[in-house]
Amino acid sequence: MKVTIIDYGIGNIFSVCSAIKKVGHEPFLTKKENDIKKSDLVILPGVGSFDKAAEQLKKNSLDYYLKDYILLERPILGICVGMQLMMSYGEEGEGADGLDLFKGKVKKLKTSGSKLKKIPIPHIAWAKIHNNETLKERNLLQEDDYMYFVHSYNCELENMSEVSSYSFYGGIKLTSSIQKKNICGVQFHPEKSGKSGLKFLKNYIEK
Repeated sequence: MKVTIIDYGIGNIFSVCSAIKKVGHEPFLTKKENDIKKSDLVILPGVGSFDKAAEQLKKNSLDYYLKDYILLERPILGICVGMQLMMSYGEEGEGADGLDLFKGKVKKLKTSGSKLKKIPIPHIAWAKIHNNETLKERNLLQEDDYMYFVHSYNCELENMSEVSSYSFYGGIKLTSSIQKKNICGVQFHPEKSGKSGLKFLKNYIEK
């Protein structure tokens, strides 16, 4: 199986590569169109600012390459900012359009409100996963697993049935994963989430 990691200068690529190796597969780094088309599975990692990540995708024509790959109905997994890039628009930085694979926006986490205690941002913590029951048969995440999060922005989808799991931080309900057909995104870092994260990656690759 050819497991491809998109190398566009954004993200902890080597940590993801190491995790893929730990679950018994050899990762392939690329940003070339033909390599992506020949992949059995693609992973889009990402850390940092949404607008800068979106700029890098477009600079390397990866927005077009990834959309063409998705039409082949093969699996693609977005991690952290990689998941956020799957949305229509991200407000971080100067704001930028995403890949528009999921309708909705990536908005900054609220730090306070009428019913919320003031909480530190970014959200850097382990958080429990709660599965969307309507997607239970297709969800590869284990209910009540804890995953590691590092982020300041949250995906707010128009179609809530595409939210495959959620977590809580203070009084905020977070989108922890999204799923539609062959497209999946996770806000947490499976490569930093110990045994639970590695189990998720293995299940996703070998499903």
